[in-house]
Amino acid sequence: MDNKTQIVFKDILHEEEYEQAIARLNDLLDEIGTNEQHPLYHLLDTLGTIIEAYEIEHYPIPNCHGKMY
Repeated sequence: MDNKTQIVFKDILHEEEYEQAIARLNDLLDEIGTNEQHPLYHLLDTLGTIIEAYEIEHYPIPNCHGKMY
């Protein structure tokens, strides 16, 4: 990475940042797919982890138990 390229990772703080992160993730997925050898794969993986942390906090899955019939 040269001096002109800088990647800064930070927590997603609000919905607008979340939407921007999702858009970036989708762009990366379009380019990289599941190619773990791609030079940007670790960026994709890290961004996914940051998005997941936001979703766990802001969109929790309720604890629900279904009835067995």
